[in-house]
Amino acid sequence: MRKTWEYEFETTLSDTAKAIVGYDRDGAKVTDYRIQLVAVVGGTWKQIMRWDTGHGGPHRDVYRGPDGAERSRMLVDSTYDPDLGYAEAMTASQNDMRCNWETYCDSYKQGEWAYG
Repeated sequence: MRKTWEYEFETTLSDTAKAIVGYDRDGAKVTDYRIQLVAVVGGTWKQIMRWDTGHGGPHRDVYRGPDGAERSRMLVDSTYDPDLGYAEAMTASQNDMRCNWETYCDSYKQGEWAYG
């Protein structure tokens, strides 16, 4: 079942790539988030990378094309702040995606693991 986010939006990165962002807040505190980098590969939208707060804390799930294998990596520099929640982790994740999305998409298309 798909999660319904309090806030959700898409950002177009190119004709063949976009970011899908969803997050929940409690006041200024970000309580949960997901940022998905998706791109058209072989005529179909594929998930390239996902940053989220599932599985016990902020992490990044990396996908490798074309087999779709997945690896997770915790975001060790980002912790839960009692006042801001995961706001810092979400900002770091958005910055990573904005700065590296082309490299991540290229790595996926070449069947390589992408890490920033």
